[in-house]
Amino acid sequence: MNNRIIIALLCAASVLGACDKNLTAELTLDTEIFNVPAEGGHFRLGVTASSATKSHVEYSGETEDWIHLLPSVLKGNGILEVNVDSYDYVLSDRRAVINVVMDDMVKTVEVVQMAKPGLTLGVRRLIGCDSANEYAVSVASSGRWTASVSEGADSWISFVKGAGEQGEGELVLSLSAVESYSTRRDAVIKVSAGSLSEELSVSQGYGVLIGGKLWAKCDVGEPNRFTASPEVRGLLYQYDKKIGFPSIQNDMTTPAGFETTAYAGGDTWSDANNPCPAGWRVPTAAEAEALIGTNNDEPKKFKWGWWYAEQGAYVGTVDAASAGPEDPKGCIFLPMSGYRDWQDGYEKYWASTFIQTVTRPGHNWGRVYYQVHWDNQMYKFNQENNAAFPVRCVADMN
Repeated sequence: MNNRIIIALLCAASVLGACDKNLTAELTLDTEIFNVPAEGGHFRLGVTASSATKSHVEYSGETEDWIHLLPSVLKGNGILEVNVDSYDYVLSDRRAVINVVMDDMVKTVEVVQMAKPGLTLGVRRLIGCDSANEYAVSVASSGRWTASVSEGADSWISFVKGAGEQGEGELVLSLSAVESYSTRRDAVIKVSAGSLSEELSVSQGYGVLIGGKLWAKCDVGEPNRFTASPEVRGLLYQYDKKIGFPSIQNDMTTPAGFETTAYAGGDTWSDANNPCPAGWRVPTAAEAEALIGTNNDEPKKFKWGWWYAEQGAYVGTVDAASAGPEDPKGCIFLPMSGYRDWQDGYEKYWASTFIQTVTRPGHNWGRVYYQVHWDNQMYKFNQENNAAFPVRCVADMN
């Protein structure tokens, strides 16, 4: 046979063989997408392939290595085990693509992992001042959310923005002004997203906004509760203790449970022993001095006098001299009280008002406190932890 004819026949056979090989190449997957819950899980991907395949994952976003393939190489038909880690993010789904490669053929499976059903509020308690104001609370939700107010509170709480979509947003509410200085009111805002819900406690009328801080109108009575009205003396508290002792003039007895042994506490008043109501705290020395001012101020920010049926002092603004129960002039009233001595718990020095603070005087055996005396002078002293003083709380504005 002519050599040219033989070469031609061989070339033709080669071409036919290649065509036949292409015609028989096969790569199919039994799904195009995995919808994965937030808790993750194990999935099986069926692969039909006429030759060996190798698989890898391409991720969308910054987070990687949350999908694990086993085995990544198959010699032909087989099952690709797909393990997906749990996902704790609540704001958006995450995505990836599994690529299965055979020679120059590629098949893909999309992986979509749903965001964890979640709903969080930036704060759980909102303390409003007496004047009308708007307050914003951050909301992070995995779905659309709506807010509602407890029964009866819609007369003083309204929503500027009471609903939002998936992602990060804000709940904005408006509080009307309180009717009088003695008005106190409380409500609960319920934020719901599907089957999830969170509650925001709202209170108003318990404090006066002075110098950017909300100062309680009343002393602390029983732990985590204010007294009924400004002129009612509160209980007396040792430093970093949550036991209140009665304030009784010239009481020369040691109350049950009173610690008479000197002790050194931590660097500050612990949260666990905070005697203030939720959302309130014992002030620092800097905050107390900013409230009261000094003897050199003109006019002074405090005024001793006889109001209600008690003596005491109005403190907080330069109008303190003209403050009174009918018009506090933006001040708070501190009723006259003594304090209990650190050595025996006896009530002493019934001629002043007091504000104790969390601030240490350079050591942990005592704290700084302030007093406004009946001579209309203010004083700053240190006293041992054992000594018990009234507590006037402060809150940071939301």
